[in-house]
Amino acid sequence: MTFEKIFYGTECDCLKDTKENVVDNFLRAFENIDLNISDDDFKSLYELEIKPRNNNCEEICSNRGVSVSKIDDSNKEFIIKHFVKTFVFAPKIKKNFVVMFSFKKYSGKLKRTGNCKSRNPYHYEFYKSDEFTLQHIIEKEVIKLKDYVSN
Repeated sequence: MTFEKIFYGTECDCLKDTKENVVDNFLRAFENIDLNISDDDFKSLYELEIKPRNNNCEEICSNRGVSVSKIDDSNKEFIIKHFVKTFVFAPKIKKNFVVMFSFKKYSGKLKRTGNCKSRNPYHYEFYKSDEFTLQHIIEKEVIKLKDYVSN
């Protein structure tokens, strides 16, 4: 696996404390109304040419990662409610669906960034390998967030 895109133009060690995970399931919010995820749904802010607020390594690396949430039976309701609060009621963010998936080997590496004090303690940054495509994920379920609004 190579990560030249992650390291391009920075001295930051964005892969510190990361590891590959091909076992667990993750969620990612997306907007497409046809329920089909695309490569664009896995673009980082950096790839979308959105600059980090601060020029420190934590912000730079976060900007180059893709936000995902680790999910299992014990936290599924919590995470979906978090996504509902974050995206369904946010006027500027139009993410109406989440996809549950797992990663295949060589897709990239993950760093846990959520903790007990954060709004989403199951949050991870996913650092895509240079070879990453949608073929590197196994899609399990697409969840319509509006179905959870009244819950």
